[in-house]
Amino acid sequence: MRAQGQVLKKQGQQLALFNAGRDWIEQTLDRFAEFCKSRKADGQPEFRFEEFRDMVIQRGWPEPASHKAWGALPRAAVKRRLIRATNRYEPAQSRATHAHPVRVWSVL
Repeated sequence: MRAQGQVLKKQGQQLALFNAGRDWIEQTLDRFAEFCKSRKADGQPEFRFEEFRDMVIQRGWPEPASHKAWGALPRAAVKRRLIRATNRYEPAQSRATHAHPVRVWSVL
């Protein structure tokens, strides 16, 4: 059953990115690569993905049509070898998430 859940998760993430559009994905991953460079240069290689999302919103950059694309973006960034998952989780800072645990990522 667990393997089936992972397959469904992967399919859902692919669909979310497809629906977000190639232009949004490429543009956002390019911006994310710059975010990663900056974090590494500042000696802060670990982060929660919501930090990048907050930056996108603050700067008025385009957001995807569906919020589900945000959940799929880390997988795309891992594929591009920009980040890796740590084994740590921290409470989310976003009020809407009610402090549920979110993964801590590390810049490569």
